[in-house]
Amino acid sequence: LGLTECALGIIPGAGGTQRLPQLVGISKAKELIFMAQKISAKEAKAIGLVNYVLETKLDLLNTAKEWAEKIAKCAPLSIKAAKTAIEGSLFLDKNAGLLLEMKSYESILASADRKEGLAAFSEKRVPVFQGS
Repeated sequence: LGLTECALGIIPGAGGTQRLPQLVGISKAKELIFMAQKISAKEAKAIGLVNYVLETKLDLLNTAKEWAEKIAKCAPLSIKAAKTAIEGSLFLDKNAGLLLEMKSYESILASADRKEGLAAFSEKRVPVFQGS
């Protein structure tokens, strides 16, 4: 893996110079980009660039299925709101990010899924979310 554009006389595009520092820190991002350094999957995991290093395609499919099953158990509106808050905050200062989080939270307060989740919790049962 690597952003090797500087070795070609260009710079990383598609947000590479913006996202990599957020994932691995400014110093490590500069090291990787300025030296057009390629790293192994093992090192990518060690620096937090990837979550997993899997050996086979079957491992990949099984892990993806496991993730999908866990996410599918959550309230769809909550996943959407959390995604909005997380991804939106990447481009905002801390206060604006917190405001976005608050607005994302408020967007689900009146949802049927929120009511179902709280009822299921108090009744000690698995919630059945409808996405509304």
